[in-house]
Amino acid sequence: MCGTASRLEFQFWIRRAKPGQKARVICTLEFSILLFASLKDAAGAGQITVQVQNSGAQAITVDELLRECATQYPAIAKWLPYVRVAVNCTYAAGAQTVCTDDEIALLPPVSGGATQAPERS
Repeated sequence: MCGTASRLEFQFWIRRAKPGQKARVICTLEFSILLFASLKDAAGAGQITVQVQNSGAQAITVDELLRECATQYPAIAKWLPYVRVAVNCTYAAGAQTVCTDDEIALLPPVSGGATQAPERS
């Protein structure tokens, strides 16, 4: 369950329904996302804000959030298939839900280091 309604940042509007249909509530959720290393360089900032239109739910999945990141920030899109997502300091799978009050970080892959452990003397 996501945080209390008073902590969520979203706007509501009601889409008028056609005759015989129900009106739909549309809201915009706003997520703050921390970026590191090559993602930070590509975006030109250590943090981005992603807005997601949703039909009343207070949370979306990590995969949905990454799709929105790619759409709204094309400069980082090529790295997104390879990033690890951390939600509240824990790695998250694509199906995990995230809320607007979660701490979300995108961590690009890292490389380097020796192919063998150094010999001890």
